[in-house]
Amino acid sequence: MKPTALVLIFASAMASATKVGVTISIDKDHSLSSSFEQGSGTCHGIGPVLDKRISSIAPDEGVVCAIFEGQHCNGDSLHGIYAPGISDLGKYGYDFDNKASSIICSVE
Repeated sequence: MKPTALVLIFASAMASATKVGVTISIDKDHSLSSSFEQGSGTCHGIGPVLDKRISSIAPDEGVVCAIFEGQHCNGDSLHGIYAPGISDLGKYGYDFDNKASSIICSVE
């Protein structure tokens, strides 16, 4: 059975007054997605529900993101993700489908 809604919970507090928005999805083309805000420049674990299940990412306008295989913004990574984002992390040489465990986004 496919999930119809996703809930994303960050355990760490927002360290920055500036917040940036991003949408992450467990399927391609952002149809089963979760949108959230996080502190600009702050690393966040994706959480147990979405860990290593992200297939697409869409930062808000004016936001740049990076995703990482490690829980603490470490390990292999994909940087320079701008709006409108990447609708399929497994295509076009990205090779990052179902690999992300943490994310960091900031104002461009």
